[in-house]
Amino acid sequence: TYAAAGSLLAVSFGIIMMQMNLSFFTKASEESFYLALLYIPISMLTSFFPILLIGLRQFKWMAILSILQSVVQLVGIVFLVWIFGLGVNGAMIAVLLVGLIVISLNFIFLRKKYGLALIWPSINHLHVIFLYGIRYYFARFSNILNFRIGTIILAFFVSPSEIGFFAVATQLMAYVIVIPDVVSNVLMPRVAVDSNGRASLVAQSVRLSGTACGAIIIMLLLISKPLVRILLSPAFLPIVPL
Repeated sequence: TYAAAGSLLAVSFGIIMMQMNLSFFTKASEESFYLALLYIPISMLTSFFPILLIGLRQFKWMAILSILQSVVQLVGIVFLVWIFGLGVNGAMIAVLLVGLIVISLNFIFLRKKYGLALIWPSINHLHVIFLYGIRYYFARFSNILNFRIGTIILAFFVSPSEIGFFAVATQLMAYVIVIPDVVSNVLMPRVAVDSNGRASLVAQSVRLSGTACGAIIIMLLLISKPLVRILLSPAFLPIVPL
């Protein structure tokens, strides 16, 4: 309920900004920006449910949905972008649809197992949520800003095609994060049941994840040109230096 209310405010603010004729909003079609606004509530809820599942120790269900989301999203993007030729909007539609599916599955699971239900907002609940969430908010915001700030700044100075190349290059490298994500999903149940947190196991997992990610990044650098030709097309070769 509170995520929906916050999303409504964010979407309203985004719509207002789109009417201000900023140069930033000329870098993509109007439909793309509206799809991006629709992603706000999807993003909030897809971030909320994993945290809730961790608190309930439902690690198996969380891991299943995480894998399902990645696979279905990839298939959806391939169909809508590659086969149907919908471009960026096709990719965004795929992400939105997969997000809705994952949110629905989570809600059904939690409703059947724990009786999850929507409630009317109240000042007392909002106050408690605000005090608890404000600590996490700044860490999360800085993480997202660090990952997206390059694309946002470039949008004011370069052409849409150059922004697209940079965004694709960034997103391709971001898939390396799948490795630590999978490790964390496996690690959480073992760490959660130990009051001391099993620091040695966490440290070992960090070393293994770091080594694996480093090796994959080096391999990607060595085969980047043929990989881009196969996965995308020769037209995307300018992303290789990025």
